[in-house]
Amino acid sequence: MTNELEQLKARQQELRDELDGITSRIYEIHLAEIKEQFGVELGSFVKDRRGYTFKVGLIDTEWQGRPWLEGFKIKKNGDPSQRMQYIGTQWELVND
Repeated sequence: MTNELEQLKARQQELRDELDGITSRIYEIHLAEIKEQFGVELGSFVKDRRGYTFKVGLIDTEWQGRPWLEGFKIKKNGDPSQRMQYIGTQWELVND
């Protein structure tokens, strides 16, 4: 490889790393805003429109309006399932 190509690839990697950091920070800020506005965060318990309880495992911060959630359905024995399922935007927070 030429010296110029090596420099460009190194700079490209630096920019990717910087973008990853910025993207992570934006996600953290969105999560904080969602927690403040809606009271939900990763690990919270919510009930979906059918009455099933879920442990929140993913919050889509790009969704406009009420956050789109995915989570682990709570089984009859009280343990969360291992499969993540969509909850959607129609949910209510379960008080601990």
